[in-house]
Amino acid sequence: MINKMIETSEAISDVMLGTFGVEEYYFFYKRKYRWSIYYYHEQDDYYLYYYKVELPIVDLANMDTSMLTFIKYQSSEFKSKEATESFAELYNIVKGKLLGMDDVIDDILNDPTIY
Repeated sequence: MINKMIETSEAISDVMLGTFGVEEYYFFYKRKYRWSIYYYHEQDDYYLYYYKVELPIVDLANMDTSMLTFIKYQSSEFKSKEATESFAELYNIVKGKLLGMDDVIDDILNDPTIY
């Protein structure tokens, strides 16, 4: 599932940074599935949450989600280097979407001007 999200990263949209003091990124996948991902530095572990709610991402990113219906995927539960690398890649893709990296990369790759 995570690798599919990476392969079809164009389906990731509306990324927002949460407001609860951690770098947790909330996003839509395919404009209908609500997710968040964050990296817990102290444990060197990635967490990916799926939320079964009908809320705008902005509302989800600005609320305490602990009382919502969700499922959590944790990189350490998969016990493989490849799984951790996939979580890390998805995290960077989502964070990059927030920073507008798709547009930056497109501009760099498609600019015929040499400076």
